[in-house]
Formats: sequence, C-alpha cells, structure tokens
Amino acid sequence: MRWVAAIAFAALLYACAFRPPARPPTTVPARPPTASTLRVRSGRGVERVATEDYVAGCVAAELGSIDADPPSAARARDVQAILCRSFALASIGRHRDEGFDLCATTHCQVYRPLPATVIGRLAREATTRTTGLVLLVDGWPVLPVYHADCGGHTSGAEDVWGGTGVSFLVGARDEACPRRPAWRLEVWLARLEDILAEDPHTAVNGPLRGVAIERHDAAGRAAFVRLDARPPRVVRGADFRTALLRALGPTSLRSTLFAVSRRGNALVFEGHGNGHGVGLCQAGAIARAAGGDQPAAILAHYFPGATVGSR
Repeated sequence: MRWVAAIAFAALLYACAFRPPARPPTTVPARPPTASTLRVRSGRGVERVATEDYVAGCVAAELGSIDADPPSAARARDVQAILCRSFALASIGRHRDEGFDLCATTHCQVYRPLPATVIGRLAREATTRTTGLVLLVDGWPVLPVYHADCGGHTSGAEDVWGGTGVSFLVGARDEACPRRPAWRLEVWLARLEDILAEDPHTAVNGPLRGVAIERHDAAGRAAFVRLDARPPRVVRGADFRTALLRALGPTSLRSTLFAVSRRGNALVFEGHGNGHGVGLCQAGAIARAAGGDQPAAILAHYFPGATVGSR
C-alpha cells in the first residue's frame, strides 16, 4: 500500500545518512517525487544539474573502471544508472536546510560532471538506455543503497543502522561476490582513543585498553563493538567504522566484516569487503552481469519485492 511505501521512504532517508540526524524525518512528499533538475553541491558550489546528466555523472564516477567492451559491462552500467536515478529521486530535498538536494560525495552519491572520454560516453549510453527507469515499491522510487563489496553476504538495514527493518533491504548470502584477500589495518591504542574521542557516538572516558566485538549480525559483521575503558562502552559497529574512516581515510576500516586482535600496544583489524554491506553489492552485481543476468534480475536479487519501472 502507498502509505507503507511512504513510511519506508522516510525511514530510509534517516537510516542511510552518513551521520543520521537527531530524529528521523516525519514527512514525505504527497506524491512520488519527480524532477527534471537537481540542486547538487560539489567543490564548485551549488549547481542545478539536469537529472539525466546527474545520473550519467554518477555512473561514470561509480563504475568508470570496469571493462568497457563486453556486453556484461553495459548491463552492469545499466544497473548502476537505475540505482543512481532512483537514489536521486528518493533523496530530493535531503539537504533542503542547506539549500540543495544532494551533495557530490559518498554521503549521497559520488558525482562528477561527465568526462569527455570513453568512460563518459559509455555512462551516457547506459543513462539513455534506462531513461526514466527507477526501482519502485508500490509506485514510489525507493532509496536503493549500495556498496562496493559485501564480502560474500549482505546485511539488513536494521542490523547496520538500527531502527525498523525495511522489507527490500534484507541480508542474504551473495555467492556471486568474488572472494578477495583480507585487508588489514593496524592502529595504536592511544591513536585509536584520540580518534574515538572526536565523535560523541564513540568517545570513552579514561584510557582505551582494548576493543572487542560485542555482537555479530547474521552476515558476520560487527553489529556492536565493545570499547574497553572505564566505564566500558558498547557502540554500533557502523559508528565505530565511521569514526575511523573520518580520521584515517576510506581505505582504513573498509567494512565492519572484521576480526580484531591485540599486538602489543596496537590493535589489528583483519576483514573482508568494502562498504556498509546493505543493499546492492557492486562487485556481486558486476559478476552477475558477467554471468548473463539482466539488470532487472540483478536488482530483484538485491532488493526483493522492488520492481523496475518508469517514474
């Protein structure tokens, strides 16, 4: 029913922000959102960008490095175009209080003006092939979150960000996601204590003596992390990762699918995957496209109950 989709739309805007606001939004548009242009803030300030130009720029930024030749690469870019368009329309007004709709960073989606290159041409072709197509639930564009690499298993939105579960954002094994070598991060305890102190969601009193996983979700991600201090504190795994990413960069704690161990006065994190792990896994989607799956089937796997349709 439409009111169910409306509630899901509001909950997702809250859950999927890089740092959620104090309270989730309580209102949604009176009808499914649509716009021919978007207000986008980048390093050059706020610009009004045609929606299809925005989609093409996102596709090029997100999937510019995949092989340009096989038909499977075109299918993967078509999937990404539908994702980017759906995300954009479901996020109209996300930054309304700041005077624009979307930012050009991973807080929303990575966007850059379309380059005059082969990558730009291929992104434009994917945008044209999928013109007007979005991911829908009960006729509403949904917020189809995605990430680089799930490490073999996606997670439900509520496991990562909390709140009420969302029917089309559930965790599942992803046999198509290629298993990559584990990444590794070593951080001095004193440095980690300083990093965590920068965020009220993770700060502790007294010296940090260790970190342990308090609870795993069904995918094996660290849903909650225990910070051994006086007093000890349990924080969300997503908040813990966010604090490290801000201080150490995007290649530090790449996901919450990790194990942690002590090495002298340092902690060693070893894990798999890259990103929050909710929704579509880009590595898995590319592999599925290479295996012959069509865009609608790929999207149906990662977003059960949602369908591809015109806005």
